[in-house]
Amino acid sequence: IFDGKGYTIKNLVINGGSESYIGLFGNTMNGEIKNLTIENAKVSGYCYVGVVAGQPYTSKYTNITVQGHVEVNGFAYVGGVGGYNAYANWENITVAVDETSYVRAHSVNEEGTAYRTYVGGVVGFNGEGGHSFKNIKSNIKVEGSTIHVGGLFGIAHYGNQFENCECTGD
Repeated sequence: IFDGKGYTIKNLVINGGSESYIGLFGNTMNGEIKNLTIENAKVSGYCYVGVVAGQPYTSKYTNITVQGHVEVNGFAYVGGVGGYNAYANWENITVAVDETSYVRAHSVNEEGTAYRTYVGGVVGFNGEGGHSFKNIKSNIKVEGSTIHVGGLFGIAHYGNQFENCECTGD
């Protein structure tokens, strides 16, 4: 369990280059991340890229804010909070950034082959099966080169519950 106790991490910079599982946490499993604010972040990598976690996987996320100026870049599975495989309950997650902030996935390789992008303002890829996502808000601009591009979730699989979710970004 990582409890930020209401503290703020400022000016997070992670340049993962061609590496995957990039974020404050690369991968979280069967745990909890809570009570944390990240202000101003530039995070980049190949796949599974997010400000808080590249792969949030089976960890619960509660009371997390990403704010200020944020730039998130990757090839695929990219999100403002988590990149790939959100398989747990998330509550009170806010991405409240300035108007020049963005989350971007460019999923075309050097040969010109396009792949699925999976990019979202909060999570790039949301897994299936009975999880709740409550009080999720984002205003970040989301850009993707191919498919599965969304203001909150690049893809939201079946069987999950969404309550009080709001996107006001492009």
